[in-house]
Parts: sequence; structure tokens; C-alpha cells
Amino acid sequence: MTKIRSICIGFSFGVGFSNIISHWLLRGYDTSPSFALNLDTVVLTNTTESNSIEKSEIENGFFIEEEEEKEKEDTISTGDKANEDPNDRTICSYISQRSAASIWKENLNQIFHASRHRLDKEDEFIWHDFTARLLYYMSPQRLITSIKTIPMAQMEKVGHILDISYARYKYLQNSSERQKSSAVEARKLNIVVLGGSVTMGVNCHRNPVQETSRFARRDCAWPSRLQGFFEAIFPGVVDITQVTLGGTNTESGITIWDYFLLPQGTPYPDIIIHGYATNDMHVLSENEAMARNLTLEDMILKINQDFVRLVLKPRKECDGRPPPLLLYVDDYIGNEQQEILRTTSFSRAISLISNYYGIGYLSYADAIRTIVYGDTSEEWFSADGWPARNVHPGMGAHISITWLLAYNMLNIASVYCDRLDNTGNEHEYQAIGGLPMLREQKTFHGEPKPHPRSLPPPLSFNLTLNEISQLWTKETEIQDEFMNATTCPTFNVNRFRRPCAWSWVGGLEKSFDKPSALDERMKEVLEANDGWKSTADNGKLGYSSSRNGANFILHFPKNDHVIQTLNFMVMTSYGDKWKDSRVLVEATINDSNSDRPTYTKSMEIVGFHDKNTSETYNYKLDLGSQKVTPGDSLRLQITLIGGNSFKFMGMAMCDH
Repeated sequence: MTKIRSICIGFSFGVGFSNIISHWLLRGYDTSPSFALNLDTVVLTNTTESNSIEKSEIENGFFIEEEEEKEKEDTISTGDKANEDPNDRTICSYISQRSAASIWKENLNQIFHASRHRLDKEDEFIWHDFTARLLYYMSPQRLITSIKTIPMAQMEKVGHILDISYARYKYLQNSSERQKSSAVEARKLNIVVLGGSVTMGVNCHRNPVQETSRFARRDCAWPSRLQGFFEAIFPGVVDITQVTLGGTNTESGITIWDYFLLPQGTPYPDIIIHGYATNDMHVLSENEAMARNLTLEDMILKINQDFVRLVLKPRKECDGRPPPLLLYVDDYIGNEQQEILRTTSFSRAISLISNYYGIGYLSYADAIRTIVYGDTSEEWFSADGWPARNVHPGMGAHISITWLLAYNMLNIASVYCDRLDNTGNEHEYQAIGGLPMLREQKTFHGEPKPHPRSLPPPLSFNLTLNEISQLWTKETEIQDEFMNATTCPTFNVNRFRRPCAWSWVGGLEKSFDKPSALDERMKEVLEANDGWKSTADNGKLGYSSSRNGANFILHFPKNDHVIQTLNFMVMTSYGDKWKDSRVLVEATINDSNSDRPTYTKSMEIVGFHDKNTSETYNYKLDLGSQKVTPGDSLRLQITLIGGNSFKFMGMAMCDH
């Protein structure tokens, strides 16, 4: 007895295309119809065995393979480990023989159709010609110029991501297995995008076809479009959470990630995409950098190094949180600054950081640089109105960045699949891939030792070649494992400890963008209020006052959590309305055991600056040794003591 199995090595608009463009996600083959490649023989290999599949019959454009019928139970993974069948990983043999550019070029039609926004109905496809023209501009050759660094230090994580995604893919394909009562649903791949107003989609509605209001900002922006692109290619496999807010930069991202101030229900991410490039150039002006005795480039390097180390450093005892794969997107082409060299401060700083820490870095700015510099009045890829100040590009940029990310992910997959061996140990020679057998096992003097598997020491002006090796080894003694996906094998993405007893960030999610939502959150701890209210003027949700002397009190009686820091996100603005804006924050702690006196700590926060823009700054009040412990009571009084206006954009009472 024999059975017939369809082997799809090819592309289609739908699941079939996922076999190629999502090789970085799905290592396996599809059993549903697709446009097959015109190949006579497909060789599938893995580290333990090599199988050859010969084309024995062609039917409806598919390769048909006959194989001995055998009973085999498919093991459905929970999503955190790969299926144990070795044939599940064989697709890498195919992708390693193809470049990302050639795969992309051969599938432009599928890419084009997958790029139609879900709100642009198929029977209309209003932006059909505009999308086609953009795709013609964003050729594989141009997309290649966007690749800055690949995540070499996180290749184990890349493999883990492939395993998670393929387990989900198999689960969705196997309908009979899903119907079993004992079946465990393989989870989705979780991606979180952090960013400011550009990533949020401000000005995304602008396009040369027609003015439209059918897209909300976040719906029009590239994170939403990337979700739609993935859904068209491999439905149900990937979930993207967009955590974007105007006026925020990487410093805000540090606060959001450190205290996990993500929308309720957000699973712990497998991938974080950093989208603060424009706001790092915008918010961190030369004046602010100079106040810290730094250049703008050094300032960007400092805060982004802090962010990278925070994301990549494994928590104590893993804390249930394996480090995510980290990808940086540079979308800044201008024109916060007019001088060309000054506009590249972010790219120079991140190029250094990404190479040093081995993370992924891709540059939309570099991909379109010749287009924009050749005609600075163009409006498809960059912001309109040049040379007037405008940093928010229109719809064309968001469509293009979607492709740029998809292409870079495909490229990362091909690099992973082109590994010389599967051990990841370049210090143990193997005669593979055409390399010769060694004539003798001999150690040569001066051969490099394996680099420590930990974060390297922080970059600083004082770090020297004389000490970096010793410092890196010392870091390893502190950090046992570095970015190893198997470090936390029992991790549950939906169950992890949140570090804050109470928190909110205005407008960070669709369900928390109206004053009524903030009113409900404030009621949980609001003890008294005189002159403060929830507002959403200019679409920015926050807690504000327009009267000097206004105050409110937050009370946390018999608190169940440790509270070490009080964190505030504050809108800092300009003009007569905000002149001299300043609040006094007073924290009072009452010990539940009454064996220590009441402790009070305070700070002042300024809400005014002399830049003609509104920005969000982060402030932290550390309670020091007098932190709030379970059972203690915390009372927080905030008073407007300067000016007539002040606005909080977020608050978080956290354990560190």
C-alpha cells in the first residue's frame, strides 16, 4: 500500500507563498495548492539524514511523491519547542540555495496582492496603481541597501522563532489533530512594535491618489500593514502588538519595556521592533545633549545602548522572560535637521551599537536616500513640505517599510539556513560543505578562544582593547546564559510577573484612548481631587490641570506589592499656556508594622521648555531604602505649584 503526499516547493498568494517568504518562520513544506517551482529534483537534508525526493509524477503543477504508508502520530507542540520530526526542518536546504533577492523578484505578484490594506476592498483596490509603482521603486536591489546588520548574536533565538511559528503552522494545517480533546493549541509568534508618532502613523493618510479618512492613524501605519501582510501570507501564525505614542522616544521605550507597560493581554514578545529613530533625532535635540555635555550622536548612543542592554540581558533566574529578538528600524531621512551629516547621527550611533551587540538593524532611510536626495520635493517616500519642518512621511513610506521588514526577515532566514553547521560552534572544525578533512589534529598557536556567551561590557569612552576581554569574561560570570532560547524552556508567554502595582499610559492602545477609560483607571486609587481631570486634547490622552494650586491624592492602602519607584511620563510643552509649569510630588509611606516612622519623599517636575513642540519626558522618584512593602500604605499627593497648566501622560508604581 502506498499513499500520495503533495510536496509544494513554491509560492502562492496565501499559504503557498509562506513556504518561501516565511522560511525564517516556517521550516517545512505545505500540503495545500500553490504555484509550484519548475524544479526537476528537490533535495531535502538535515543534520541527521539526507533524503532525495524525485519528481515521479506531475499533477496540477505539483510534485507527487510516493512513499511507503506508515502510521505516524504528529506531535503537536505547545509552541515553545520544535516538532521532533527531523523532516520538519528540511526547507532550509532549499532556501540556502536561493538569495532573498531572487525569491522576492520571482514573487512580486503575490507580494503586491498581499500589500493591499484590508480596508481597501478587493473589488476597489483604490491604491492599486500607487502600490504597484511603489513596489517597482522598492526593487530587490534597493531593498538590499536597507540591510545594515543581521542578528548574529541572536541566531539561536532565530531558530527558536522558526520552531514556534512552524509548530503553529502545523497546528493550523492539521484539522484532525485540532479536533482532538487532548490537542494543545500551538501559540502564535508574538511581535511588539515600539515607536513614536511616525511609527504610530501620523500623516499616513497623505497620498497622491485621494484624501481619505477610512484609515485611523494606527490602522494606516506600517505595523498594522505588516500584520495584514503576514495574515495574507500565512493566516493565523503571527500577532503584532503596536505600542506607539506620539512624542515618545527610546527613553520612553526603556520605561515601557522595563515595567512592561504594554496593553492588557499582550503576550510576552518573541520579537521587539524598535521604531523610535525619528523621535530620537527629534526629541533629543542638540541643546538637550549639550546640557548633558554630550553630542547628539553620543546621546543617541547612550540611551539606545541602555535600551539594547535592557532588552537583551536575561533577567535574574530567567524571571520567566527569555530575551526577545531585537530589530531596529531607521526611518529618519530628515528634516528635523537640514545639514546632511547631522541627519545621520542616529544611523551612525545605531550602526555601532548593532554591530557591537549583534542585533538586527535595517534602514529605510538608506534604501530611499538616493530617491530623496535626487529630488527633495518628492512626497511618496519622505515627508511633504520641504524645506519646512515635517518629519512625518505619508502612506507611501508606510507601505514601503512593510516590504523592507518582510525582506529583511527573509534575509535573516536565509542567513540562518546557510549556517555551515547546526552547532553554532565555529571553534570546532568540521569537514562539511566542501571543506577538506584536516590532515592532522593539531592545535596552532594563537587561535581565538570562543567569545564569552554574555552581553559584552558597555561601550564607553573608557573601554579599551587592554581590558575588554577580561571585562567580557567577568560579565559572563554574572550572566550565565546569553540570548539562549533554551534558557527558559518552561516559559509561558501569557503568565509572567508584572512589575508594577498600578500603571497607565494614555493613548498607548486603542481601548485606552478616551477620558472615560482613564477616569475608570484613576478611580481605582483616587482619594481626593481638586482641579484635575482626564483630557484628550489633540488626541493625546492624559491627566491634566489648568489651575495653579490644583491637587489630587492617590492612595494605595495595605498594598499587596513592593513599590520601589514612582514613574511619571510628562508632556512638556511651550508657549504662554505652559509657561513656568511645575508640579510637586510628595510620597508618604506608613509602615504596616508601625515599627518605623512615617517616611516622606518628594520631587518637582517641570512641564515647560523653550522648544516649539510638545514632547514626553520620563521622571522617576526612587524611594530608596524606604520602599513600600506588602501591607504598607502609600499616599501620593501631587500639586500644581507653577504656571497654570500641566499634563501627565502616564504613571507607574513599580518594584524596581
